[in-house]
Amino acid sequence: MNRHVAIGLFLNLLLLLAAGCGSATTRALAPGEPADPALAARVLRSTVVIRITAPYLNENGERQYLVENGQEVPLNAISSALGTIVSAGEGTFIVTTDHFDQLAAPSAEVTFTDFSGNQIMLSLPAFRSLIRYQDNDIIILSAPPGLPEGAEPGDGDQSLPGNQVHVVHRQPATGELSVITAVIEHWIDYRGVPSFQLRNIDGELIEPGNSGGGVWLHGRLVGSIHRTILLDETGATDRSGSGTGFPSHLSYATRLSPARMPLLNQGQPIAALTE
Repeated sequence: MNRHVAIGLFLNLLLLLAAGCGSATTRALAPGEPADPALAARVLRSTVVIRITAPYLNENGERQYLVENGQEVPLNAISSALGTIVSAGEGTFIVTTDHFDQLAAPSAEVTFTDFSGNQIMLSLPAFRSLIRYQDNDIIILSAPPGLPEGAEPGDGDQSLPGNQVHVVHRQPATGELSVITAVIEHWIDYRGVPSFQLRNIDGELIEPGNSGGGVWLHGRLVGSIHRTILLDETGATDRSGSGTGFPSHLSYATRLSPARMPLLNQGQPIAALTE
């Protein structure tokens, strides 16, 4: 990657709303088939980082400050996630996660950063006006002008357990994006949302910043990373519900379906997709 996509703190209070935090050791796994370089390049060209920066307020709605060298520095709250540009029947869209707490802020600034480092900045009202679909798990936005051409969406409901897929992965320390190999282990309904359970074949951890990353099968977008599966200190799935476990190489991803999300139907009749 020629230009790393990274997010700096610089005296801001960074509240990353993403898939998990901490560290964990994962067992060695049989290596998967690496992504074809041309496919990986196409996937990354279709990927954007979305960041919403809002003033950090207390419970009374008052702006909070950090005292630095005797001066007050205003604090910001930041939501950050990945998104995927797709070109479908009704236009060009961005598919991302619905993990943006700052979406409800009184005011904020939204930045889209594509893989080449190009940035597009919008006000929060302008960002909200782009939302075409939202279901508390996925947001589909009309893509603002100036972003790269989108990829074709696929059908997650045709992506079966055992299929190897490619996942966009973000390194939390550097922000660098890469394409890794995962396998669909199960179909599940995660809190009522049709989803995949994925296993990263080479053991990469799903950590903050991975939410919204695309899941790809045969070069088409079929899913969006929702959250990491947390493990307890023994390496077993943490079922306590406390959110204090360790991130793992296992994750849940929303299954994208043109039958449930007609914006992704590539212009084909929905009936033809569900036969």
